[in-house]
Amino acid sequence: MWKNLLLSIITIWILLFALEGSSRILSRSLYVYDETLGYTLKPDTVHTHKSDVFNVRYRINKFGYRGKSYSKNKPLGKFRIVLIGDSHGFGWGINEDKNIFATIIDQRLAGVELINLSVPGYGTDQEFLRLKKEGLAYHPNLVILQISENDFTEIMNPVMYEKPKPFFILHNGKLLLKNIPVKKDCSSSAQYYLECLHIPFTDWLKRKSVAFNVIDRRHRKLMLRLGTYFKNSNAERSTKNKNITVIDDYSIKLFKAIISEMSNELKIMGIKIMIIHWNRYLSESGKINHTGIPVIDLYPAILKNKDKDVLIPNDGHININGHRLIAEELLKVLRKNKYISEAECSIL
Repeated sequence: MWKNLLLSIITIWILLFALEGSSRILSRSLYVYDETLGYTLKPDTVHTHKSDVFNVRYRINKFGYRGKSYSKNKPLGKFRIVLIGDSHGFGWGINEDKNIFATIIDQRLAGVELINLSVPGYGTDQEFLRLKKEGLAYHPNLVILQISENDFTEIMNPVMYEKPKPFFILHNGKLLLKNIPVKKDCSSSAQYYLECLHIPFTDWLKRKSVAFNVIDRRHRKLMLRLGTYFKNSNAERSTKNKNITVIDDYSIKLFKAIISEMSNELKIMGIKIMIIHWNRYLSESGKINHTGIPVIDLYPAILKNKDKDVLIPNDGHININGHRLIAEELLKVLRKNKYISEAECSIL
């Protein structure tokens, strides 16, 4: 009996070690912890992203962003653009870098170099911080801030998409940065804890075991899908604009304070800034106007092209057609402001 029990224990340990070893070999995370930003893209990484609607690979260059690697020393005569954004700017669900609107601009315009520092899940607060930490070192002539409808929500939270993050608050009209250095795990988040696997030593396993994190992520995704389905199924039948988020006045005020400080710092350095705003349901230009920053509101262009499919089905992110549409709108503005010539625009 004791021999059988001992053999069973040894077998279980061998299987656990094998599971952990194979998970460490096969698992390549897209992200790496960053004490200032919460997380950032892992340099020199090829990451496979498989969902219910796509199976793609992302290539992250040695400097930690998607697209061509550029030296921080800007060549003479080059016009440099730094893009800061979220999953839309990053190219979520897009297999080839060449099909992302940032890369279209970068590759097809002579004399223009575009560094795409967009990271999936980032809010405007993290984008601002990454611009200061990394983007300004590329000596840009122009900074493009890409925002989506969820930016107003993301800046309000210390944890988003299961990841801890820095955030700003307004105190006597001034921005104060909180949660720095960023905690490595979000065990303090009650919602996150509810979604985790309930077994002993959860926090220790999350820090030490790749296999546990793989299983835990799949478990939480399943719970999230089930929870979302049962929570929203009735509401989805009863409302026409089911995906329009109600945004409160404080989040708009906080957002404007962040982009105003960003604009002021760039103005001192002689760097121009513009905003690209993507919302597939309505125009939110009223929330971001009156800041003195040029805004490209993509909603009118979406309406004009509503006969074209510009979104990944059942996902909501921009597909290849959508990226081409954004590139075309961006080119019009770049040409109008004489950042690029007519000849360069005709290349696209």
